[in-house]
Amino acid sequence: MKHIHKVIFFDGLQAGGQTVSMFFNENGISIQQGAYWNADEPVLFFPYHECRIQSLPGSMNVFLNRRGTQYMVAPPGASWFPALQMMINKANHSIFFKLFQLKTSVLVALTVAILAGAYLGITRLIPLAGLRLITPEYEMQLGDRFYKAFVSGEAIDSAKTAQLQSFAKELQLSKTYPIKITVVKNKELNAFAMPGGNIVVYNGIIRTMKDADEMVALLAHESAHVNGRHSLRAVLRSAATGILISVVLNDVSGILAVLIDNADMLQSLNYSRSIEESADENGMQTMLVNGIDPAGMKKLMLHFKAAEAEMPAGISFLSSHPDTDSRIKHADQFAATHKNISFAPKPSLDSLWLQLKH
Repeated sequence: MKHIHKVIFFDGLQAGGQTVSMFFNENGISIQQGAYWNADEPVLFFPYHECRIQSLPGSMNVFLNRRGTQYMVAPPGASWFPALQMMINKANHSIFFKLFQLKTSVLVALTVAILAGAYLGITRLIPLAGLRLITPEYEMQLGDRFYKAFVSGEAIDSAKTAQLQSFAKELQLSKTYPIKITVVKNKELNAFAMPGGNIVVYNGIIRTMKDADEMVALLAHESAHVNGRHSLRAVLRSAATGILISVVLNDVSGILAVLIDNADMLQSLNYSRSIEESADENGMQTMLVNGIDPAGMKKLMLHFKAAEAEMPAGISFLSSHPDTDSRIKHADQFAATHKNISFAPKPSLDSLWLQLKH
């Protein structure tokens, strides 16, 4: 049963108020012109979350929209007014009050979800913004800073570095970045690319290789990471939170410091399967451009897979690159489509390779 009440209504269009019929329920306030309710007449409806109450001496005003252009005046001492006031107050509790009413477990879950969402947003947006803002020229400077920070604690094999750099100069590896090779004295099966063109090769990986084609495959693969800016993207993602803090504090030098602090993670990067397969395929395309049989990529992976069983977990080249069997299959399929191509001998590469192996 509807309890119809008479109130003075100000519609925001006319200067004065008019007597109207009003009733309210759990959904909101309904108003109809006229002193008597007629089910066939149009009704104005106002949800409680849009309403607010103003107390004045001798009357109570109920504003019916957030702009305050429409409101009604309740007669003094109206018995129904406390019930209406409770409905409006209930609908207008702040979101923080509602959160406070939740159970602790729900609050914790909600907080974790919000923080996780914010973190994911940061780790995605900052790398995207960084890749747009950082030019290849600045990336090279940044890469040199990474390189200096890395080699300060490593033993460099100067002779092998010069030999492998000569080997790399015989190849077309990048149109954008100068590829600079460094050989580190370390028995681990590892190699990785830094932003801007520096590639680090451990001499343990050189000992595992059987021919020059495998070395071309390795350098082509790592150059694909350089050309695709994969390592820059990874560093930006790893340093995203620190970068954001430096931006908020307007600390430009702090951004560089954060990036340099994350340089060590380059030697143990774990790229996604899609990025690795992309680097494999682009590497094999580079091998074709240089007149080298792309089957060398499969041979490289097979030798590493056989040798990595003897290496501690987490430090071999393939252990940081996911789904080895899938990558071997992918390399085999790519090479199969080019098996009818005749590849001319490369005496200069073979000669440099023999120097490198001895």
